[in-house]
Order: sequence, then C-alpha cells, then structure tokens
Amino acid sequence: MIKADPDTLGEAGTTLVAALVDRQSLRWISVGDSPLLLWRKGKLIRLNADHSMRAVFAEKVAARQMRPTDVQTHPERNALLAALNGLEISQIDAPQDPYSLKPGDILLAASDGLLTLTNEELCKELKKLSSAPSVEVVHKLLEKVEKSANSKQDNTTVAVIKV
Repeated sequence: MIKADPDTLGEAGTTLVAALVDRQSLRWISVGDSPLLLWRKGKLIRLNADHSMRAVFAEKVAARQMRPTDVQTHPERNALLAALNGLEISQIDAPQDPYSLKPGDILLAASDGLLTLTNEELCKELKKLSSAPSVEVVHKLLEKVEKSANSKQDNTTVAVIKV
C-alpha cells in the first residue's frame, strides 16, 4: 500500500508483538514499541525490547544525562526506531531461548496505548484483577486507559494470557 500511494502513506507503518505460549514457556517476536509485559508475584516486567526513543531517554536518565521530567514532555519520546513499514527492519526482538513461565503468571501483549497508564497504575489494576478472567482484565485495562482522557492517546489493544 505504501508503494502504491507513497504521497499519502509514505510515513505509514505499524509495530508488532506476537507471543507463543507452549506449556510453561514463552517465545516472542517484536518490532517497535508495543509492550509484552509479565505480571508475576506482584511485579510487572517488560519482557521485550522497546524500539523507541523512550528507551534511549531512559538510558540517558539512568546515566544522569537527562532529567525524568524532560522525558515526559520531549516531543520525540514516542518516535519509533524500528517499525514494519515496507523497508528494512532495523531492530527485531526475537530471543533464541524460550522464557520460562510459572503458574499464576499473567502476560499482556499490547499496543503502546496501554503505556498511557503508569507501571504503578497497571500494577494496582492487575493486583485487583489477578483472579479475574482474561476478558475482564482486558476490559478493565481498556476502561482505565479511556478514563485517563489523555489528549495524545494512541490506539490501545490488549491481549491477556493467564498461565
């Protein structure tokens, strides 16, 4: 589509996060900033790489080269370093070895719109919903994102897998 209409769609692209759960192991592939998150024993961990400037800025904050408050307002904080756009893909996250899962783990594969919520907000919701069915977790998280009423809100998609 980009080749057919480069004037209109020349900047078009998408991110990708795909997960395969087989028994107690997880494999994934991702490109872009769509997160693959693991909720385990009250902690939320991002499993896949973030191919956006947000990750670069996080490194700068850790090295004290940038203030956290500057990141929150930086105009390029959501700029993608890799995406599916018909060109060569510069960064792909696809670990060779499977990741071990444990009973009670909750996986969230989402678009970056979910990142409207802070880790603290996500943890609070997941703690409340840990025994709820996956579909209810999805609905509650989407509802929470919608209620945040962020004017710069990106699209939000969430898939939940309970181990």
